[in-house]
Amino acid sequence: MDEAIGDGSPSILGLIEGLRDLPPTVKVFASSKRDRRVRDALESFGNTTTVDLSGKEVAHRHRSDLTRYIEFRASRAVRTGALTENQLTPREVINAAEGNFQYARLWFDEIDAGFSPRAVDLPKGLPNLYRSYLDRLLPVRSGYGTAATWLEQYLPLLGVLAVAQEPMEVTVAADLTGWSEARVRACVDDLQQIVDLEVVAGVPVLRFFHLSMAEFLLVPLLDDRRPNPYFVDGAEFHLTIARSYLDRHTGATGSWLRCDGYGLRHIATHLALAKTSPGPLARTVLRDLLLASDLPAAQRARLGSSEQTARAFQIAVRLALTVGDFGMSEQFVHAMIRSGDRTLRAAAVGVLAEFHAREAATAQNVIIELLRQPDPDTGRVGLNAANAIGYRAGRLFRWIALSSGEDIRKRAAFTAYVRWSNGEHDTVSGFLRDLASSVSLWSPIKALRALRFLMDATIALYTNQCHDRQLAVMLNDLWKELLVRRLHLDRINGPVVQRALQRISTANSLSDRVLEAMLLSDLQDPQAFFDADASDRQAFLRGVALLERDGDLSTGALDVVHLLNSPIVVLRMLGALIVGTHARRDLPRLRRLDRAPFDQLSARGRLWRLIGLTTLVPTTDDWLAYTREMTEHLWEADRQVIATRDEGVLEAFNIFLLPHGLATGRQNLPQALGASVLASAVQDGNDTLATSVVSSLGLLALYHPHTSLAAMAQATAVRREAIDREVVSSLGIVAGVYPRSVDLFLIETGREDLAQAVRQIVDVGRTRRHFDRIGHFNNAVNQAVRHPVMRDGLLIPALLNVGHARLPGEYFARPSGLLNLLRVHDYELLRFAAEDDDESLAR
Repeated sequence: MDEAIGDGSPSILGLIEGLRDLPPTVKVFASSKRDRRVRDALESFGNTTTVDLSGKEVAHRHRSDLTRYIEFRASRAVRTGALTENQLTPREVINAAEGNFQYARLWFDEIDAGFSPRAVDLPKGLPNLYRSYLDRLLPVRSGYGTAATWLEQYLPLLGVLAVAQEPMEVTVAADLTGWSEARVRACVDDLQQIVDLEVVAGVPVLRFFHLSMAEFLLVPLLDDRRPNPYFVDGAEFHLTIARSYLDRHTGATGSWLRCDGYGLRHIATHLALAKTSPGPLARTVLRDLLLASDLPAAQRARLGSSEQTARAFQIAVRLALTVGDFGMSEQFVHAMIRSGDRTLRAAAVGVLAEFHAREAATAQNVIIELLRQPDPDTGRVGLNAANAIGYRAGRLFRWIALSSGEDIRKRAAFTAYVRWSNGEHDTVSGFLRDLASSVSLWSPIKALRALRFLMDATIALYTNQCHDRQLAVMLNDLWKELLVRRLHLDRINGPVVQRALQRISTANSLSDRVLEAMLLSDLQDPQAFFDADASDRQAFLRGVALLERDGDLSTGALDVVHLLNSPIVVLRMLGALIVGTHARRDLPRLRRLDRAPFDQLSARGRLWRLIGLTTLVPTTDDWLAYTREMTEHLWEADRQVIATRDEGVLEAFNIFLLPHGLATGRQNLPQALGASVLASAVQDGNDTLATSVVSSLGLLALYHPHTSLAAMAQATAVRREAIDREVVSSLGIVAGVYPRSVDLFLIETGREDLAQAVRQIVDVGRTRRHFDRIGHFNNAVNQAVRHPVMRDGLLIPALLNVGHARLPGEYFARPSGLLNLLRVHDYELLRFAAEDDDESLAR
């Protein structure tokens, strides 16, 4: 794991450190040298078990494994004639290796290559083994007065390879050492025991056989505290490489367009690690390269993307932050955003998060400045950065709540759900309480804005976590404090206050959010519903009655069939709501209707019946079996409606896998059905169907990222344009909540080539819309099933208002009654949302 730590982003360690939403059955196993960075990162999980492989408690097992390996290698060397029977005993090698497998492997590799050892030749430990190699390969270094030979003939190449960031082409090594290619090859021939020359894609490249060789060269003192005679000053060689590129590609006649690929990829890294770093010279050079040279243009032209430019900016910002040069850090951030380059703008989100970790006040000022800009793309960078930082940036979110526009406010309020889901309960509740404490009747404008934000955050939290008791208690205490102790509504009932609060509660009530989700205005024009004929209106109103506690589905089943089959989305949504409500109330009774009259459902109706079984609350085993049965039936009989996504209506909201997927995820089971239908579509070569499945798995990943992405993994191996495009789109939505999980998924599937496209489309607002739709539908079902006050006082009256309205404005002009319900229940949300105590609903 220590070898995964570098200046690039993301690193495997960073991705694993960010996985806080793993189910309890998932374990992470990582091996590493003793490295404080690795230990601190993994121990932050709180339940880490550390096994010291060199410790006394496992020494006997470790020695046993090493013994078996050495005996195997010694036996093979005797059989091939590389070693005689009594020339060297395995025990002698075991003692010299000091528990290091790498030592044993290298030692026997040398024997296999023709070295004839004696026990006295065995150096103690891996560093001394490397030294013995070099002493034998470079005998001139061990003689008195031969330092010049070492410095001239071997150090230049070994130094360059020791700090190289990737295997290096022979031509590049020649340029950086100032040697001819022939001389480089001759030197490599001398060093063939430690330097590998291989041909990759027709090009000869150099690297050490193992990273530990570079580590040996870069340490000034050996384990016994003696000076390392082969020490390579890494910072000096980073400077050598950086100067070589700067001398050739800057100045009046220089151009980075003529630079080799290695230099375009790594010039920033070598500058950051050079002997002058992190002094002003390195920072100034990086600033000039990124802001006043053709390096970014050359990277785009020669490397095919701005990915390495983004990485260079990240390095430059870290360098500036290291020495507290926040002004230069800010300059780099603004340059990334002003570039208009989507890759650089996406990278700016992570840069701002790092900036905030080092200097919160300045970073928050930068984000606020971005949010003030009229350009929506610039604002998206600021909002994504705010979401990445979370409510730890209290001043930033306070400004958003009290000073920003409605769209930004709603998107930022969604961060409450994201952070609560990641376990940051104290941070979320602390910020919301602090904001509530700012509400005062003496500052009415400020109070109204704070109330709107708190309402948005409350709804985002509650609709997606309505079964979370800890959350319910927190929200109850928050609003009791706000309405009674801050606004004194139990004593003040003046018309001005009442009208102001009525506007807020009407615009933000749970029932209105449900109806916004039902209207699906971005999927179908709501006017289609308001233009409906009388029969559709009557079916809608009769359907609403089925949500009442005593609603009889057996007598209203034909109305449900009419609603589910309707071409009008609002009617289909109500039909799905009725199905979900009665499935939660009495699933066996609902199943009896599958024979008749639900056998009259069209393919569209069967899809929406399945959608009605989408629920975020815990369910039983029979629910799991039923949703699987319904999904499999739809897949076998009605693939066309899945492929067309209900004739395009569900193009951006394809949730046919969610009913069974959510039930599966709640039991910590793999998404086997999703993986199976995806494999079937891919095997059939039906890209339209495969992309539909990928789309649905992407929305499922918002709730169960690891199992859903695992099911999606096979799509990344197909490498067909349409499927790749859908994978990118789906991952862009998931990355709004789980960016580290997406990064890790792309690394594990070998599709890091898609990472840039994914980062470019991440939009917290787009992710929020999907959570809103699913959460509000789930909350509507929950109100109808378990919360009689909310069902009878909010949900049903709101739906009846819609049923009687002739225009959208007629509905939204009607008061929701939320404030009156709160007053009747003494402003206690827990009483307002009290559950029905009927035992038949306890399921």
